[in-house]
Amino acid sequence: QRRERVVDGDERYELTVSNGSTMWLYDGDAGRAKRIPLSQTPDGEATRGDRVERLFAALDVTRADDTASASGPELAPLPVVPGTVGGPDAPANRSLGVEYDGTATVGDREAYVLRVTPEAENAAYEQTLLVDTRHFFVLEQRTEWVDDGTPVSVRTTYTNVTFDPGLDDEAFAFDPPADATVEHVDPPTQTAYGTAAKLRAATDVSVPSPELPASFRPTYASETTGEVHGVGLRYVNETGRVTVAKYNRTFPADGDRTVSVGGHEAAVTYGPTASVSWNCDRYRYTVRGQNVPASVLVEVARSVACEPSAA
Repeated sequence: QRRERVVDGDERYELTVSNGSTMWLYDGDAGRAKRIPLSQTPDGEATRGDRVERLFAALDVTRADDTASASGPELAPLPVVPGTVGGPDAPANRSLGVEYDGTATVGDREAYVLRVTPEAENAAYEQTLLVDTRHFFVLEQRTEWVDDGTPVSVRTTYTNVTFDPGLDDEAFAFDPPADATVEHVDPPTQTAYGTAAKLRAATDVSVPSPELPASFRPTYASETTGEVHGVGLRYVNETGRVTVAKYNRTFPADGDRTVSVGGHEAAVTYGPTASVSWNCDRYRYTVRGQNVPASVLVEVARSVACEPSAA
């Protein structure tokens, strides 16, 4: 459940209210409200809480010297920025290690310090988590990596935190004003497939065959049906994730810069999650990556280029 109001900023919606099954977005200046039914997390996807629990399960934090370390396939970094409700945020990881580094203070709360790093010595990635010692909520998260040779650091800190403040269900309910324009969004249906081959056999939309660096392995394939119809693929390696999506919507190229992909103009955006998007006939293609250099995403996009719209 979530209630969030933006008090300073230029967000399109200043109020977000969710009870876990329905989300409301409200723009008071424009008098618009949007109602969005929420889907459940796909089977097998680890939630943020699951990932924190796995990190601690792998460690013995009762050691007298305040140090412990572990590694294993069950470990995964937390997403760099808060993700959308109902969607996977970070890949499972086969060669990550976690180290317990004592305690620290965030605001007025004591927190365990965990450091998540790849076991490969040359991997330029580190994540530091400061986790509340009583409630195991991540009070501070620092993630550092290298993007196209440029060091990047993202930090999120929560201070003035109160747990179990006695909120009732009304805090997570929203009734739009009588004069507001209400938009009801019908959620698409998503079907998951174990492999891209199974997806190709089930859909009448051609599925891209991207070429990725050898370190990436496929983990997920899906088809979305409804008002928006498309297919998606996901790949992960030690520290990053790449998704390739194709759907029946087109938009102008709008990003931080443009490049050529299959003879079409593609928009490149930078950040913790970078992307490359372009149009082919009536389809939109997007290659998105977390902790992956934009230059790699451009090469993946060019390996896809423009596929036929039907198998």
